[in-house]
Amino acid sequence: MLTMEVKGKLESEFLLRFQQFTGPVMAKGVEDTAFYCYNRLTGMNEVGSDPGRNGLSIEEFHSYCRKMQETHPAR
Repeated sequence: MLTMEVKGKLESEFLLRFQQFTGPVMAKGVEDTAFYCYNRLTGMNEVGSDPGRNGLSIEEFHSYCRKMQETHPAR
């Protein structure tokens, strides 16, 4: 079917869906192997993180926890 030797409505729909699916899968595979090869740095690659900053100090972490407890006590 991928070589388009078999043609039909269902085969065409499968081919289009396959093409839509393979791009993101390929990108994810490259991302996971190339960008996350150093597992100590995975948190720095996440969306919204600052790659120039690695972690928090203990004081910053405790301050953040206090703030979350005050603003979101039920969570």
